[in-house]
Formats: sequence, C-alpha cells, structure tokens
Amino acid sequence: MSVEYFGLVFVTHTTKANVYELKTKTPAHNLIVFGVGRHAELLAWLFQEDSEFQVIGFCQDGLTEGSEDTLLCGLPVFSLDTVFTRFSPKEVYIHIAIGTNVIRQKYFAIFQEKGFGFASYISSYSRVWKDLQTGENCFIGQGAVIQPKVTIGDNTIVMGASIGHHTRIGSHVLISCPAIGGSVTIGDYSFVGMNAIIREKLTIGCHNIIGAGTVILHDTGDDEVYSVPSTPKRKISAKDVKVFK
Repeated sequence: MSVEYFGLVFVTHTTKANVYELKTKTPAHNLIVFGVGRHAELLAWLFQEDSEFQVIGFCQDGLTEGSEDTLLCGLPVFSLDTVFTRFSPKEVYIHIAIGTNVIRQKYFAIFQEKGFGFASYISSYSRVWKDLQTGENCFIGQGAVIQPKVTIGDNTIVMGASIGHHTRIGSHVLISCPAIGGSVTIGDYSFVGMNAIIREKLTIGCHNIIGAGTVILHDTGDDEVYSVPSTPKRKISAKDVKVFK
C-alpha cells in the first residue's frame, strides 16, 4: 500500500519484519512526532510544509509493538518499543507534540535517555531575530513576535506571543498568545494564557499558571495561580439587541 502525505510517498511492505520504505521527493531529515492529538497533527503538517524535516510517522505510548496498521494522516503510529528497537538515534529526530508541560517533560526525558535528538520548529510566519537562542524540542508558532536577546529553554511551546527583549523563558513552558514585556524571566513548567500581560522586568516563578486575560504587575513565587473571572452572561436575549433586529 502506498499513501501520499504532504508530498511524501509512503510505501508499506507487508512482511514479517514490517519494513517501511520512504521515497522522498526532496532530501530531508526524518522525523517522528510523539503524540496523536490535534496538536500532533498540526505539528506534523507544519514540519512537512515549513521545515527541512520529513515526517515518517507518529508515536504513542501504550501501543503494542507491531501496531503500525494504525494510521494517522496516512502515516503509521508506532509504539514506543517499536521506535526504540527499529530506529537508531542517528536515523530519526523526535518532536514531542504534547500540550501538558509535565507530560511533555516526561517523554522528553525518556527519549533523551535513549540518545535521540530533538527537532525544533520556528514558523516562517513568525518574526524573530537571528540571535534568538532556543533549546531542544521547541515550537514557535505563526504570529509570534520575539525581540532580540531572548533565550528559550528546552521543550517549550510559544504560540503567537509578543515577547520583549532580554526575556528568559525556562524549560517545559507553554506560552499561548500573551504580551510579555522586556527583561522578564519565566520559570520552568509555567503556563501563560491568551491575552495575559506581564510587565517588564518581572520574574514569574516555576510551575505558575497565568490565566487568560490576567495582568501581572509584580514578581510571582513558585506554584502560584492567577486568573480572572469569566465574563458573565447578560440577562437579556440577543434577539432583543438592536443590531440583530
């Protein structure tokens, strides 16, 4: 069976060894995406369309070896054991596409211990400077605007954020569309939600949750949570509003 996926022709040979042959249209680095959710599907598409990497499959924990008949986006879903026994760290890179920080860190450590290298993705539709420093397994998505002198640690996701100069973001962090001032430090395992604002020259502790729409004007300690209440529903019907009449 052969399937074309993002310009990749994938040929499955039904043999006892379950051998997979890749026929690429352009030379690239082979990549396995760990995860099977929507974020993983998005990452696979972005890597294939907007990077030097060629996605050869997905990986999911909990599967039995030899489960490659399961397909996602036309590509096989490998078990962890299959990846470790069939692929050499010299042959493939890994990208862990898991949104939850602690779970992403867990599998980052597992693959790191096995000697695998990690692929990072920086969207060509983001605006970053050439001095940006990132760790391994980082994702910087479309719409991110990152000023000079910024450092981002390992295994961190940045989605559509505005990040000021001289800011340092830790490892295993998820940044989702906030505005972050200059010279800010964000600790490991923290989450910063949509439309949050963090004033310049602040330190955000480790394991923080900075909820959507919050405004942070002072340093925070470790393990702190900041949130604002949801906008309440009005006690009128939309049909009573003039614009809908």
